[in-house]
Amino acid sequence: MSDTVYLEMARSLSKLSKCVRLQVGCLLVKDGRVLSTGVNGTPSGYINCNEADYEDHHHWSLRHEIHAELNAVIWAARCGTAIEGATAYVTHSPCDQCTKNLLAAGIKRIVYDEQYDRNPQEELSRFCRENGVTIEQVPLS
Repeated sequence: MSDTVYLEMARSLSKLSKCVRLQVGCLLVKDGRVLSTGVNGTPSGYINCNEADYEDHHHWSLRHEIHAELNAVIWAARCGTAIEGATAYVTHSPCDQCTKNLLAAGIKRIVYDEQYDRNPQEELSRFCRENGVTIEQVPLS
């Protein structure tokens, strides 16, 4: 399958997120198989931001939400699915923390659709390149 098909799948998956600011989806793919998926949100059983009473979404989400990329890695770990050498397809470029987590988990390629508004592209690209990981934007629209 092509990158755009996996990104379209990630975009569809992102609609399951209950985040009021930004819905993000992530697929971990290797050898043409989807190994794991994730959306941004709170741990299972906890209230989501669309149900919470808060004044500042950013601070609330830092404390309570897990990003889509990390949710995909966590689910793979819970299921015992090896993701070493996989590609992460993400609706938005990963933040600094998610980039580090993806690299530490053995992801070798990151493909995203939209630029995340809080992450400088040049720094992200340099960090990935320095760590032997390919990152590229493949816009869907």
